[in-house]
Amino acid sequence: MVDKLQKGKDEEGTVRVGLMRAWEVVAAFPGDQLGAIFKAERGAVMNFLGVRNQSLFAHGATPIGERDYKEHAPVAEKFIRSAMGKALATLHKKRVSPLPQFPTEWN
Repeated sequence: MVDKLQKGKDEEGTVRVGLMRAWEVVAAFPGDQLGAIFKAERGAVMNFLGVRNQSLFAHGATPIGERDYKEHAPVAEKFIRSAMGKALATLHKKRVSPLPQFPTEWN
């Protein structure tokens, strides 16, 4: 992993990584709890990001339809809740309360 990152240095010696590479770096640390969550959900996260990347929300021009939303939103929510819950519990060294429900309408 270090060799891959070294190749990505710019003229100032800064290594810049995209979203997936950042998670792969985290997952490369043995015993990292966030990395373990990513490893377990990697395929589902990749599928979600494929739709996201082609959408208006990221790099593409395709609207996310109801079918894509219903298929991928639960995957993204599960991953985010797991990762945030683990990170917060680790930071605070205590049990954290569940995250609130994401908004479901614009009102």
